[in-house]
Amino acid sequence: MRRLAAAAACVVAALPSSPASAAPTVENPPYVVALNNVYYPGDIRLFQGGSLSFVNLDATGHDIVAAERDDNGNLPFWSDIVYGPQPGSPQTAEPMTVVRGVSSLGLGIHMYTCSLHAEMRGTIEILAVPAGGLS
Repeated sequence: MRRLAAAAACVVAALPSSPASAAPTVENPPYVVALNNVYYPGDIRLFQGGSLSFVNLDATGHDIVAAERDDNGNLPFWSDIVYGPQPGSPQTAEPMTVVRGVSSLGLGIHMYTCSLHAEMRGTIEILAVPAGGLS
């Protein structure tokens, strides 16, 4: 739990003042954080085959789900609903989860939202791994 708190503190300290104020970059480590019902970064770039984690720092529940279903009616990527720190009570579960399905996404831009708060939106841009791989 302490490790997560330290990581979350570093992520929050690096957040832009506005979620739309910074151009997306290839994230390392690849995290999206929910804070005040906003995703940071809202738009994220990942290399194809990569993974993505989701951290919720709000007391209310949030998740990350694909904004559109595939041709078979399935969500191409999704996370569990996680709850951040609850005021006045000890945190018993880590407010972090893996976003499943991201490693299988094709190249391009994939929109996501919170299944509980439709106003929370973002994109995941999947980029080709550079020739010669990643170092």
